Amino acid sequence: MASRLLSLSGVTRRCLEIAFVAAALTGCTVSPQPTPPGERPVISPEGFVGVESITELFVGLSGLPGTVRPGGGVVIATDLETTDEPATAPVADDGSFTVGVNTIGRDEIRIQAENEDGRSDPFDAVWDRGSYDVPRRPRALCLFVEPATHAAIGPNRTLEIVVRSECVDDVAFRAPRFRRGTLGFDVTPADAFELATGESHALTVRAPSDAGAEDVLFVETLDDPSDRRPITLYTPSTDPAASAD
Repeated sequence: MASRLLSLSGVTRRCLEIAFVAAALTGCTVSPQPTPPGERPVISPEGFVGVESITELFVGLSGLPGTVRPGGGVVIATDLETTDEPATAPVADDGSFTVGVNTIGRDEIRIQAENEDGRSDPFDAVWDRGSYDVPRRPRALCLFVEPATHAAIGPNRTLEIVVRSECVDDVAFRAPRFRRGTLGFDVTPADAFELATGESHALTVRAPSDAGAEDVLFVETLDDPSDRRPITLYTPSTDPAASAD
């Protein structure tokens, strides 16, 4: 009886060893591989082919293949001089697009691309029919805003925007304002302010409760209207292509 029990114990031990090795080998061969991270789009300004005047007040901005990388998603064009809703258009798989904008010319227009992984840094330009100029920011080397150009905010959440000056002279600012100002975004403090060298000023923005809301906050100096910092703020939707025509 004892030898039989020993024999059974040996068989059991052998089976356990085989099962352990099989499990180990299985674990090595079928471990799930991590999914590569998504890629936020990038805009190449050299891909723009100018402005096509469709009507007196409506123009088409076009990008050649490769202007947006990777392709797909949407392109968003915002006339910073008006309160019009941003225009959107699909981006082809090859990175080309055409988006129509209501503008009378010489307006500064902000162009961004968006896919499911986020938005591109903006390309800001003053468009005039077949050409464009990059807008002048006189204090670009000493006046800084963080975030500098755009940020997503969850519905009903807040974001702190910090304005910092390293300029030699004191800089006076207008009261911060929104481009449209009717979409539920709120900024505090909402008063004009002034910064000496090395000083900073914090602005708190609260987003509305709705997903898909978007506006532009302007941080502007008092002495030069062109020396402004437009910051696009938006509550992201789950599908960036949903708003494209």
